[in-house]
Parts: sequence; C-alpha cells; structure tokens
Amino acid sequence: HLLYEMPGLDPLARAEDRATVARTFANAIRFKRRAEDAQTALALFGSALDVFSRDKTPLEWAFVHRDRAYLRQFIAERTNNTGALQESIDDLRAALRVIGPNGFPYDWAALNNRLGLALYRLDFDNGDAETLERALVAFQNTLTVYDKRKTPNEWAEAMGHFGQVALVIGREN
Repeated sequence: HLLYEMPGLDPLARAEDRATVARTFANAIRFKRRAEDAQTALALFGSALDVFSRDKTPLEWAFVHRDRAYLRQFIAERTNNTGALQESIDDLRAALRVIGPNGFPYDWAALNNRLGLALYRLDFDNGDAETLERALVAFQNTLTVYDKRKTPNEWAEAMGHFGQVALVIGREN
C-alpha cells in the first residue's frame, strides 16, 4: 500500500518519503497512461505539502508543486479536465515563486515552458487573449535560458511553442 507510513520518521522525513514515493509512482503510471492512478500520487504530494512550506523548506515545497503540476497536466490531457489544467497552472506559479532563473535556470526554464503549454491549452477552452499573452511571456522566459547551441532540442521545442502562440495571437488580432 503506497500510503504506508514507515514508523519512527519525524514529520519532515515522512514528507520527504511521501514525495519520493509519489515521484516513483507518478513515473510508473505515465507508462500505464491511467489518469485515475495519478490521484494516488497527488494524495501523496498533498500529504508532503502538509509538512513542507515555502518558508521552512522552500526547495522541497517548490519541487513538490512542480511535480504535482506535471501530474495534473497528465490528468488534464487524458480526461480533458480544465480544472486539473488550472490547478497545474497554480502549482507551476507556486514553484516559480521559489525556483528562479539565477539559482536554477534550467528548472526555471522548464517550469516556464510547462506553464506556457498549460496556458496555451487553457486558451482552447476559454478563448481568452490575455491567457495567450501570458503563454507567450512564459515561452519568452524559457528562451532566455535555452540556447540554440547548448540546448538545441529544448530551444527548438520552446521556439516552436512560442511560434504557435504568436501565430494564434496574430490571427486573432
């Protein structure tokens, strides 16, 4: 049972254990492609966030938000759940309040890339031009880190997403 608690752990160690189990489970379910299983991993991440805080354990808190955001995007893609997509956006924004371009540039770029994708997908549901503008900014942030020579695959992916969003904005205007 995944929610089994190891005896004798202090609250912080228990939260770290739950986050690790959640990450392992989340990786395993991606191969099964079952959105329902993601709920178990989300519960584990939620219990870790009961202990982790932005003030006392900022990196752990931010990375759990990141992982939860990725899971919620996984759920949204498989169930067409706009609520999960919005929750993913909220988690990404939370993680970005701690993970910055100076200390963790590649993590920051990856978070911005995911944020841009989530906002772009959300625009399909709500047709809001402001959402597209925020997606464009997220991809611009990504491209300040990803470089055509150093990270060509990541740069090309982000540039492609940027181009898609810019094209949609251009068509709407």
